[in-house]
Amino acid sequence: MSLFLATTLLVPLAQITPLKAESDTKEVDVMFTHDTHSHLDSFTTKVDGELQEVGGFARIKTLINEQKKENPNTLILDGGDFSMGTLIQTVYDTQAAELRMLGYLGYDVTT
Repeated sequence: MSLFLATTLLVPLAQITPLKAESDTKEVDVMFTHDTHSHLDSFTTKVDGELQEVGGFARIKTLINEQKKENPNTLILDGGDFSMGTLIQTVYDTQAAELRMLGYLGYDVTT
């Protein structure tokens, strides 16, 4: 009797969710940064023994714009440690300059 009741209750549930057509799917890309440590501006450092200009939020924004143009369904995520690394964090300790900048750049989520 319990097997009959369980079958009677579960069979209709199998028909509730129809399969979606493939055309309803979207491709989502994810861009991920972490440990920017208040380096809003680019800086020069040695990379493989050569001096190179690296970092900077302007460069990140350029990459975000290019990716969003290619796929508007792109999530922009930051894994944290976006503050404490330069004088920007010290001078603007109540302004949240780094967090505001992530918002201006178009980040969807940060930790």
